[in-house]
Amino acid sequence: MTFIIDTHIFLWFINGSTELPQNLIDMIANLSNKCYLSIA
Repeated sequence: MTFIIDTHIFLWFINGSTELPQNLIDMIANLSNKCYLSIA
């Protein structure tokens, strides 16, 4: 799967925030997914 995340989601993810649902964390962490980061 390919998807784009915004900077807030990225920052929450790398800081281990509990604000993100577990299924989203799993999608971002899955190395078979292509995850792009929006810089806007």
